[in-house]
Formats: sequence, structure tokens, C-alpha cells
Amino acid sequence: MPEYTANYKLQKQQENEFVNINGLNENFDIIDATLSKISKLEKAGGTATAITLENITEESGFLKTFLVSNNNNGAETTINGKPIYKPGTTSSPILTEGKAATIWFDENGDCFFIKASAEGNAVAANVLAERTFSNSDDTGIVGSMENQGAVIIKPEACNIAIPKGFHNGEGYVLGDTELTSNNIRKGVNLFGVEGSLDPMSSILGVTKAYYAYAGDTISTGDFVKFVTGVAGVGAGEAEERQILPEFESGCFPVLAATALSSTEVLLCYMESVLTGHLKLVVLTIDGVEFSIGTSYTTAIWGSISCVYLVKLSNTSVALVYLITNKIYSAVMNLSGTNVVSEGSRQRIYPNDEFAVYSLSIAPIDSERFVLYGMRTISEIQSIYFTVCTVGGSNTEGFTTQICSNSTYYYHSISFTPDGLTGVCLYSNDLGGTYVERYVITGTTVTKTHSINLNKSAASINSCALFTLNSYQAILITNENVGDGYKNYYRGIYFEPDNVKSVLVSPALLMEEENYGSIYGCVVEENKMLIQYTKSGLYNKIFARIVTIDREVPTAYTASQRNSNVCNLIKLEGTKVLAFGAGASSSAAFGIVLNAPGTEVECLNYLYETQVAKSTSNDDINGIALDAAVGGISIGANASHNQITRVISKL
Repeated sequence: MPEYTANYKLQKQQENEFVNINGLNENFDIIDATLSKISKLEKAGGTATAITLENITEESGFLKTFLVSNNNNGAETTINGKPIYKPGTTSSPILTEGKAATIWFDENGDCFFIKASAEGNAVAANVLAERTFSNSDDTGIVGSMENQGAVIIKPEACNIAIPKGFHNGEGYVLGDTELTSNNIRKGVNLFGVEGSLDPMSSILGVTKAYYAYAGDTISTGDFVKFVTGVAGVGAGEAEERQILPEFESGCFPVLAATALSSTEVLLCYMESVLTGHLKLVVLTIDGVEFSIGTSYTTAIWGSISCVYLVKLSNTSVALVYLITNKIYSAVMNLSGTNVVSEGSRQRIYPNDEFAVYSLSIAPIDSERFVLYGMRTISEIQSIYFTVCTVGGSNTEGFTTQICSNSTYYYHSISFTPDGLTGVCLYSNDLGGTYVERYVITGTTVTKTHSINLNKSAASINSCALFTLNSYQAILITNENVGDGYKNYYRGIYFEPDNVKSVLVSPALLMEEENYGSIYGCVVEENKMLIQYTKSGLYNKIFARIVTIDREVPTAYTASQRNSNVCNLIKLEGTKVLAFGAGASSSAAFGIVLNAPGTEVECLNYLYETQVAKSTSNDDINGIALDAAVGGISIGANASHNQITRVISKL
């Protein structure tokens, strides 16, 4: 019986048999057919990831080369249902259409492995663009790395990114021979070089005289520094100084004022009853001197009863005024220390039925300010808030009515400096007297607290209300508590996040009835300065400090001076500018009051800058041209002493 070979089934010849021609021919045919298959690559069938091949023997070491029909892009792939991997891994190889791939079978893993044509793990991003390479995935791969060549980097103040790509080794960071220690300011490290240059302040040659600072001794040639905001108390009684020229009889020297900065105040006045035009001018306080800028004549004129100035920004101020019980507003535009133009006049309440009788006003921000007042609608008096928005030269009001009644005997309002909190007091013919707190959000006004004083309207002659901060206020009234009308003061505390309000019993402020209004200015969060007159004492002004601790107020000793100037404008720190008509003149006068402690100081100068000897190279403002000794800053003998000329960079 014939025997056959294991692989190609060739018939073996037996020892006891004659040579079989037919058997030999069959062997030759098998060999010929097999050789024809070896010399021709089989093109893979199936799909890119499910390949089919013929003449596959699933025995370890079986080797076959075939032509790839489709790209598999590295996806999991099978051959005749068996997975194909990279050698020694379970990762699928990348098969590329038109390329030959050699595989062998592994019985242990029951899978095919591809025979690698190259080795390596480089990818296109690792090889220079337009250069080709091979890795364990493929051959003839084109690199994509950008050729940056020689990059030259110039140092800057911020970090500079090094571009990604190939660098030929000829690039560099620019150097500078001027990068030396003596060219760098002392205390500064620049690119690892520690500076040693000790700088001096530049001097532009502006010469001006200043008092030497109290207790200081200055020699000619000394470096000096400016000490701004010095109390400036001089020996003897302080004198008011004229700040505007005399006006015609019947005109008010100053109708309104607002601080633009700690040394600049915008004043509004009417110098002639013939024209009736409002004028604006900036008062500048500098050293021991003051000056006024160029006056601006507005287009506003007529029977004006009330004028208010509201600072919106450093370059714009709202001018609000009443003419025949109608309220108007116009935006005034500033450049430096001069008013240069105005917007069109806008009536805040266009309804002619509204007759406005009184107002209070406060700024909120550059686009909003808030009004408070009383108006009559169909013979019914209403107390209201109005949040006014400003856009360019236009003003629009959003009104919130507080209450409405046939008669209000008195009312008062006070705002915080930011205009976001208002405290209102009013009394009506129903016998109630109320203190209420309101907050402003956007254009909406909301009442948060209310307290009844349990006082009849007939018992209170006049009142003044001052809001020190968002939750504390001081109320000053002229009222009869059983022994005639006298001035009393109360502290008010509004509980945060609670509708509860605390009001202390009235404390006596002064025995006499006050002659005229009480003026006040908040100088610190819990401290204010008030001014008032007394009955029978004409041309006498009394000033005193009032503080508040929660709801408990304290009034300190009053100072007295010969004056008529009562209006108050906050300046820097605890300084306040008092201004108004002179005692025997229709001109405007002013004096600075200072409240650093519990006593009111009258300063001889509206504002003052002095010079002291510099103790640090980092704090130099100029060079003294004269020797000078400072005076005494406090006490009954306080006075200036000597003046030095200073050449400075200002």
C-alpha cells in the first residue's frame, strides 16, 4: 500500500515495487502546482479588518506572504477569523493597501503574528518634514517636524515661547554688553545680574515756597519730601478768606458746591440778577494759596429756587435745579479745572401736574443719582425717592413713592456718601412721626426699617437728620419735651438683616433755640462735624463733634467763631471746607475746619503742604534752596516758623 509525504502528499516508492510512472507524474504535478502558488502573491480577500486567505495551515511556524487589499488604519483585524498582532504584543499592526505582509501562525496564542519589516517607535512628528523613515508599523513614512533653522530670541519683559520643531544649533538668545550691575537700579535683579545703581529723583526746576514741617530743621541743599494735609494751625484766631468776588445785591454768593477731589471744589453761583444765569467755577486749594479757574456761564436762567451739584465722575457733574416748582437736570462736562460744555436741559418730571417743593440729593455712581423730596399731585402731598439715570446728556427718573398725605408738617432725608442708603424722617397730619431706612438697588428703592418716634407734629419745631453709615444715623430736633423748645439729639441704629430699629431717648444738645439751620458733614464712619447758630447771637457760628457708638451718640464741647459761613464740604481726611457769605459782604468766603479728635480746629489756611527733611532715597520730592526751622503744630502756641524755597519735580 503506498505511503505519502506529510506536507505535499507525494507518493513514496516502496522497496518491493517497480517504479510507477503514474505515481511519479502525480508527484510532479503536485510539485508544479505548489511552486506556482509560491511564486505568486495571493491578494487578500474579505474586508480591511476581516481578511480571508487561501491555503492557510494553522500550525505553529506556518509562514505566508500576501498582498494587502485595504488599509486597516491599525484597527483590530482577523485573518480567517483569527486575530493578527504585532510580534510579542496584542496590538493590531497597520496594514497598508498594495503592500506585502508576511505572517506566521502561533498555536499557543491561536493567532497570527506579522513579520516586522523594520523596528523602532518614532512617529511622523519626530522626523524632519519631507524626510522618510520606517518603524514597526510601516515603511516609507514621511516626517512632519517643522524645520525652524536658526532661531534668534530677543529678551522681553515676559517669557518668550521657543517654537516647536527642529533647531540646527545656530540659534541663540541676544545678549547686551550694557547688562551690567551699574546700569541696573539697586535692589533689582535683571536676568541674574544684581543692580547696584543708587537712583536720585529727577528735578524739573519748579521753584515754590513752603513752610518747614513742625519740629524739623532743614539745611540748604537738603533733599526734602512733601507732607500733604498738614493741619496748618497758626497763632491767633483763624480768619476766613474770600474765595469769590462780590456779587450784586440780592444774589447768593454760592448756590451749590461739590468736591471734585481733596483739593478741588466746584462752585455754582449767580453774580447778576439782571441775567439770572447760573455760573460754575472750580476752586483749587494748593499749599497756602487758592485760586479759581475760568468761570463757565450756563444756559440756565430764570426764577431758580434750589440748585444742587452731583459729582458723577472726574469729568462730569449733574446740575439739578428747581424753576417754578419744576425740576430740571443737565450734565456739565469738565476738562481739568474748567467746565467746558453742558448737555441739554432735561425735565425729570414732564407731567405738569407735579409741583415739586423741596429736594435732597446724593450721587450713587457715574450713571445714577438719587433725589428725595415732596411734590403735590391733585392737592395731595407725596414724599418720594427718584433714582435718576444719566446717559450722555439725558436724565431719566424712576420714582418710588414713600407715602401720601394731605399735609406734611416737616420732613428730612440723609444719604450715605455712596447714595445707596437713605434715612427719612417725616410727620403728617395723622399725628405720626416716623424714621425710616431705605436702600437703593439699580433703580428700585426699598424700605427696610421703620420706627415711630411717638411725637406729635406740634411738638417738633424743626429737625435735621444725618446718616453716618449704612446702619447708623443722628437726628437733631428743636422740640418741646415739657419745658419749652430746645435742641435735642438722638442716635438711631438699624439692625442689619433685621427689621428692628433702636432709638435712644433725646439728649439735650443746647438750651437755646437755634437761629437757622443745622449743618453737618460726616468726617469718619462714626463721627460728624455740625455747625449751628444760636438765637440772639448773630454772626456767631458754633461747631462741635458728635460721635455714635451703636445707637448711643456723644456731643463734645462746641467751639465758637465770628462767622456766617455754615455750608460744609468734605475734603481730605478729617478736613471740611466751610463756605458761605461773609458777615458784611456779598462775596463768598471760606475756611477749613479740621476734626482729627473731639475738638474742631479752625485752620488759618484752606489747605496746606509743608516740607520735611527726607530720610530715604525712595522718598524725595525736591531740594531745599534755603535753611528753615519748623514751628509748633499743636497747642495754644501753635504757629508756623520759617519758609524755604524748594526746587521740585512737581
